[in-house]
Amino acid sequence: MAEVPDEIRDLQSNVALSMLTDLFKQGKINQEQCDSYKQKFHKLHDTVVQTFKNHHFLWEKSKKLKTQLATEKQNLETAVNDQANAQEKAQNLNASLKKTEAEYEMMEQLIDAKQFQCEEVEHEKSIILTRISEQEKLAKSKALPEMLQKDAEIERERDLLLEYKQKIESEQKSIDEKTEKIEQLKIENDEKLNKISKLNDEYIKIKDDPNRFSKNAEMLKSANKIMLKDLQGYKDDIGKKNKQIDDLNMEFKKLQTKLLEYEAQIDEEKKATETNQRDQAIQNDLSAKLKEEISDLSSQKVANDIEIRNCQLEIRRHRDTVSSLKKAIDLDKKELKKQQTQMQQINDTLHEQKMILENIKKEIVNLKYEIEKQNEIGENIAEEYTMLEGRVRKVKDKAEEKIQEQTKVDTEIKKFEKQMIELQNFEAEGLKRVKALTATRESMARKASSALAEVRETREELKIKELLIMDLQKKAQETEAKEHNYKSLYEEVKQARNKYVNMIQNSSQDLAELKERIKILQNELEILKNESQEKERTLLEYRHCLQVEVHKKDRSHAKLNKLEYQRKAKKEIIDQNINEIQKLNMIISSLEKDMLNLRKQYEQVCESRNHTGIVLIDRNDELCIMYEKCNIQDNILKSGELEIKRLEDDIRMIKIEIQEQKRKIDVARKDILQIPQLSSKVIQLKDELELEKKKESQLSEELENPNNQQRFRELGGEDPDQEALDAKIHVLEERLNNKKEQLLEKELILDEITNLSEKLRKQALDGRLSTLELSEKVNEFQAKLKDLTRKMMATIAELSMYQATAIKLQQEKDELENVVEDAKQRLEKSLPPLPEHEDEYLRQQKRQVNCLFIARRQRLEKEQQEKMFEPFSCKTMAKQRVQQYIPDDNIGAPLPKNYGKQAPFYPPESNAQLRFYKKPKVKEIEI
Repeated sequence: MAEVPDEIRDLQSNVALSMLTDLFKQGKINQEQCDSYKQKFHKLHDTVVQTFKNHHFLWEKSKKLKTQLATEKQNLETAVNDQANAQEKAQNLNASLKKTEAEYEMMEQLIDAKQFQCEEVEHEKSIILTRISEQEKLAKSKALPEMLQKDAEIERERDLLLEYKQKIESEQKSIDEKTEKIEQLKIENDEKLNKISKLNDEYIKIKDDPNRFSKNAEMLKSANKIMLKDLQGYKDDIGKKNKQIDDLNMEFKKLQTKLLEYEAQIDEEKKATETNQRDQAIQNDLSAKLKEEISDLSSQKVANDIEIRNCQLEIRRHRDTVSSLKKAIDLDKKELKKQQTQMQQINDTLHEQKMILENIKKEIVNLKYEIEKQNEIGENIAEEYTMLEGRVRKVKDKAEEKIQEQTKVDTEIKKFEKQMIELQNFEAEGLKRVKALTATRESMARKASSALAEVRETREELKIKELLIMDLQKKAQETEAKEHNYKSLYEEVKQARNKYVNMIQNSSQDLAELKERIKILQNELEILKNESQEKERTLLEYRHCLQVEVHKKDRSHAKLNKLEYQRKAKKEIIDQNINEIQKLNMIISSLEKDMLNLRKQYEQVCESRNHTGIVLIDRNDELCIMYEKCNIQDNILKSGELEIKRLEDDIRMIKIEIQEQKRKIDVARKDILQIPQLSSKVIQLKDELELEKKKESQLSEELENPNNQQRFRELGGEDPDQEALDAKIHVLEERLNNKKEQLLEKELILDEITNLSEKLRKQALDGRLSTLELSEKVNEFQAKLKDLTRKMMATIAELSMYQATAIKLQQEKDELENVVEDAKQRLEKSLPPLPEHEDEYLRQQKRQVNCLFIARRQRLEKEQQEKMFEPFSCKTMAKQRVQQYIPDDNIGAPLPKNYGKQAPFYPPESNAQLRFYKKPKVKEIEI
């Protein structure tokens, strides 16, 4: 795609020129016609080459735009990060008003700086506009029609974009409305559930009212004093809350003033942005060069808009804080009202209780003075009892009404839940329809694109046929001009008419060429769009592959960790074996030293034997007798030593038992002196026990008393959830399992070590007992040690190999990680993951273009061949053989020549039977 193919550059091997030469030789065309056709063909060839160059330029431009897009994405990500930081700042602002003021001052400074930057940018823009206006005056006269066409196309695309945006906004509004409805229904549901819970609590409270009323008559006197104290406490609390409300009102007013200041600043910034947008609209009317230079300014404007949005978000947060403060104030007011109502109820009950007390006093006085009126007082008490019963009945009626209301609320809740389910189903169906419509839209767009491609091909064919018709018309006009040569005046008029017709045809051809160029550019734009879509798909596939590779990498990491753990365990075993080998080497070295000493002694004895051989022969018998006696005495000594050891052990055990008995006697003597003290302590402890039992009974009574409000105390802290406990249990179980595994491994190692140590001990004991057999066993041990050393060296070599391979794998892994990181960075910059991929992509695109040109050329050749066929001739599906060639001689024009009898060999296609034949084996030549 980037370069012009060699087949198009080379005009020597062109079919059209060869056809023109053939027609000129056959006499169907004059020299003038041939030259004119060649000139037109050269012009068309130049336009095609220029289109390829334009295509390369546009491709490079798309690359630049992609890089700009990547930079803008990075700026967007930085802006998102800045937005997250701004959210944290807003939370700190809600915590303290001082921080908000400081941040507000900082924002003012930033806004001033941004305004200063905007002024500088506008100044630079004015300078650029002056430069561009001078350049534009020169280029405007040349590029006016193209600019008008491009502006019209840009306006159409903008209209389409506005329509798409309006559709998206309407869909988003509908989704937002549905979500708001769902949230409202949820809120109503929660409110109704809260009402039900409150009604249940009130019903539970009201159940025990009759019993309470009977007990309240006895506890009214004690309650009066407590109520007066509570009244004073409530009054103090009300005063404190009034102060808090005043403070909150002051803070609310301050926040309102700050909000007004923020809104004024935002209005100013909006005006500034509107002015910037107007300037941008003026710039869009200018040339393409202007747009490229103003893109930097638009990026700065985007940054300013993002900062303005951040300011708006901060203002919204301030408003949310103000609304939350308002809600808190309303809640405090509601609590105040509740407390006031409670105070009124308490005052009413106090008045009632005072009236009851006065009546009781009067009744007592009447009882003292008039015993006869006791019956009347009894009747009054009965009336009061009936009143209480009436109240109890009213309470029960209210409870039944509330139960009925509860049932109604339950039915309403069920209805709302059904409505919620229906709305959710409706929403799901709407989403499915949207997906189906998007799929149909994509399929229709594909069909439309294919239909447009077919229409373009047919139009191109029609244009070619129209050009042929025009050529034939010119020939007819020329023949008519030759026939009417005898009319001179008529010829002059006809020549003038032909000149004007030629001018019109040239202008129409130029117009057709311009239209073809526009269509080619449109096709190239569509190709670029398709390429961008394919690149996005390949990008997604590549990301998927990257994720798969990351998972594989994690698995390989896990395997490597396991192998490293095994290697460490084996290394520990090897170290232990090495230590044991060192110990054995030490033992062997000591034995070798003993052997050397023995050899020296043996040599000395041999020398003395030579001197005293005769004496030894004489006294050999005596020595044998002495040896036998010595052996007998040694056995007697060993048995005596064993008996002595056994007796010593018995004596030691008896001494230990005697010491224990003495210690027990001393302890008993000391305890006899402390018996009276201990008896007094026992009596004291019994008294304390009785007191504690009394306290226990009192405390149990207080606990069982329901009127005692101080019988319990709320503990601080929070109980962990079942999930948290399960997670802790899971973690502890994993740790326990790991410890058990380590213990088992260590136990196995210990068992192996103990087995080896026991074997070595046995061997050492055997060696001590049998000194004569040591010489033979030393040789065996040396052989075994050599084998072990060989095996150890082999294992060490294997370990070194494993270490080397591990280091190589680590290096390869690091290199691959670096490659992956570079690929990610390149992908973020909208570049290919590797530069080799870009070259491969360019090759593929070049191949596609070459294939398209080859297919088009083959199609044209087929059409020409079909035209050349006679109407009733036989047609074959076989491939045509090459019958002509163009000589390499530079003499004359490059005209094709026939091969004749010496045509090149055209090999047939390979059959499926060739797979049954074996390839011949090449035998080496032995000299």
